[in-house]
Amino acid sequence: MRAAWLDALFILVLLALVTWLAHAQFAVLGMATSLMLYLAVMLLAACRLPLWPALGMAVIASITINYFLIDPRYTFAVADLASWAALAGFLLLALVVTSLVRRLRQQTQQAEAARAQAELARQLADHLALCDDAQAMLRSSTALLRLHTGLPMQMLRLQLDGTLSSLEPTGEPITVNPAAVRWVMQNGKALGPGTANWPEAESSLLPLLQLPSEAPVLWLPPSTAASDWLPQLRSLLGQIGLAYQRLNTQAEARALERKAEREALHNTLLSSLSHDMRTPLTAILGASSTLLYQADALDAAAQQRLLQAIRSEALYLDDATDNILGLVRLGQADRSITLDWQSAEEIVADVLARYRQRVTTVELQAEVGSELLIRADARLLTQALANLIDNALVQHQGSAPLLIQAYRLDGRVRLAVADRGPGFPAGFSVNSIERFAQPLQPGRVRQGRGFGLGLAIVQAIAGLHQAELCITARDGGGSVVSLVFPPQTVPA
Repeated sequence: MRAAWLDALFILVLLALVTWLAHAQFAVLGMATSLMLYLAVMLLAACRLPLWPALGMAVIASITINYFLIDPRYTFAVADLASWAALAGFLLLALVVTSLVRRLRQQTQQAEAARAQAELARQLADHLALCDDAQAMLRSSTALLRLHTGLPMQMLRLQLDGTLSSLEPTGEPITVNPAAVRWVMQNGKALGPGTANWPEAESSLLPLLQLPSEAPVLWLPPSTAASDWLPQLRSLLGQIGLAYQRLNTQAEARALERKAEREALHNTLLSSLSHDMRTPLTAILGASSTLLYQADALDAAAQQRLLQAIRSEALYLDDATDNILGLVRLGQADRSITLDWQSAEEIVADVLARYRQRVTTVELQAEVGSELLIRADARLLTQALANLIDNALVQHQGSAPLLIQAYRLDGRVRLAVADRGPGFPAGFSVNSIERFAQPLQPGRVRQGRGFGLGLAIVQAIAGLHQAELCITARDGGGSVVSLVFPPQTVPA
């Protein structure tokens, strides 16, 4: 408003200057040149002022010309027909110029608005094509609309308790009635000024989807409800709604896919459990039956072999049971452990002592750095290293020793087991390890026996110690599976 008054004052000053110049130099300028000067001022008025003030300036200019330039001067009387024609022609021309300039201004403004709306639609379409999360898409799209329109809009969601929340609060208090938001969601129709439903309402509510849904609703506060952007916003919300449906459908499809994968993995696990539990139990049953009913026909060496077989299968079942129960315990949400300083050398020595009593076909070789301390739970760390060795023994080939290492690199202590097996499948990573998943992928030949729970257990133990499980290829063939512990300050 202040700018319009300043423009009007500026035009009046120019009109006064032109009047003074035309009156003082009328003998030199003449009527035609004077009228051209007045028309120039009217053109400027049409460009700077709204329609009615510009038309008012044209009337004031006509009165001024009549009073100062047309005989008899200094009166509002007109002496002859020619003077009437000149005055009427100027007034008509000023009115036509003002109307044409006003129309041109409106067309220019409409073109600029259309260009801005088209640019916004293009940017929104590009933005929606890049989004992969429905909630993040709604927040960023609302921010984009707010930036381009200057309207303090918010995307509202109706909570289970009947209250309203904003996906991205702007500081504007939410004054809309939750019942109105529920009506918009249930009917998929807009509400408020500029719509066909309750136009007397203070604010506007625009649905994201044009059908009943639980999708959020766009809220325009009272000061902006009747904005010229309302029709465009309804169109843009249609784009956002389609993207919202697409992303939700994709998320549901991914969830179903993950569920199917988990079910397939669980079925594979159950099949493996059934086979691997039955095999040692059958062996124990057969050996014990032989000892029970045919002991007299066996020599001492044969009896000893059967007893060793029973012991070996029982130890395997014991380890397998510990792994299954350990994985269940590690999967508990409230699992907590007590950490203390442990010697890496003692952990490795303890594990190797047990394995050397049981494993005679593969040599176990240890390379342990001096004075390596790890803040850990000793029992869990021993279990993790044992599982790494179990996995490596299944894969290991050839006569080379299985290497167990403990060393410090880049300030982080690492426990690693390196084998000379075929390695992990192409594209396999730590992220491929799912709870209850077997590390061997379909299509690979399974060597030895086992449930494939080792890496899942090690990964769970690593998480409890804020450590990382790393899998790398070994130079010369094979794999290196490492537990990498975070940097730790050893007390003096």
